[in-house]
Amino acid sequence: CIGQIVDTVVMNPPFGIRKKGADMDFLFVALQIASEAVYSLHKSSTRDVSLSFR
Repeated sequence: CIGQIVDTVVMNPPFGIRKKGADMDFLFVALQIASEAVYSLHKSSTRDVSLSFR
């Protein structure tokens, strides 16, 4: 998928329980490849971090 641009990304990334920040790695890539929207499920404890990507 990297190098490809898509309209919308819908994802359920790993929640970063085993590797801290793993969900943010997925979000970063999604924001690079989506031209319109990214829909992603995250733990509530990462909500503030996720919203800062707006």
